Amino acid sequence: MNIFITGGTGYIGSKLSKRLIGEGHNVAILKREASDLNNLSEFKDQITFYNYEGDFSSMNAAVEDFKPDLGIHLASLYVYSHSAEDIDALIDSNLRLGLHLTEALVKNGCKKLVNTGTSFEHFKNDDYNPVNLYAATKNAFSALLKYYTKSAQLSALTIKLFDTYGPDDNRGKLVSYLIGALSSGEEVQLSGGDQIVDYAHVDDVVNAYLKAIELLMNLDAGYYSEFGGVTGERVTLKQLVALIEEVSGKKLKVQFGAKPYRFREVMKPWSNFWELPDLPPKKSLKEGLKELIDEGN
Repeated sequence: MNIFITGGTGYIGSKLSKRLIGEGHNVAILKREASDLNNLSEFKDQITFYNYEGDFSSMNAAVEDFKPDLGIHLASLYVYSHSAEDIDALIDSNLRLGLHLTEALVKNGCKKLVNTGTSFEHFKNDDYNPVNLYAATKNAFSALLKYYTKSAQLSALTIKLFDTYGPDDNRGKLVSYLIGALSSGEEVQLSGGDQIVDYAHVDDVVNAYLKAIELLMNLDAGYYSEFGGVTGERVTLKQLVALIEEVSGKKLKVQFGAKPYRFREVMKPWSNFWELPDLPPKKSLKEGLKELIDEGN
């Protein structure tokens, strides 16, 4: 298949692109002019790249040229606590880009899209209660996407991700930071540590997207559904630190309570969701952490 991806230069997108190429698919990635391609360095010669200039014309030209059978929308801007200056960028990345993509897919006869949402749309396990403006914009795009399923017979699935971790992760995520502190001896200042965290290994997340593609190719026109992203093993932040210490045999210099909990801190992750069916067995958190520590990640 020809698969057109936004956000393909990012951490999850690059891992997914590599798997898709390995399975024999043709992959095109939509990027900004200044996008960093380091995550794709090993296999970028096997990818078709198109530049997005923030307008429909550049999006449509890319889709028209590549002729995708399916789109995957991973691109987004994440801001936990926004300022007024962030609003335009959040709208551009989380609404306008997705609308340009969906419109171009439909216009050029592609009627299959895997979209990406966030578990942060469900604070306190509510049907809709966004943790922050980022989550609100992600939910808003899903609502707009439903218009195309009704009016243009687009079939779409939204995967709402929890947190992720894995090898070669350059996003500054907590797991990578804690493992780095094992070697550096840096003192780590954290909040109280009683919040429950949910980290899924990136390989399991990629498996979820592959399953979504499989499902989507067999769905009727105009179908829409939402799934919770792959869940990991839910542990408190304190338990996560203890597990890293157990696996590594080293002690972390951690000060719990040195930082306050964030505004609208998620103390217990969303649980009221459908998970994609028939997923492969997941990697345990202990196994995944051991791999990262052993490989120096």
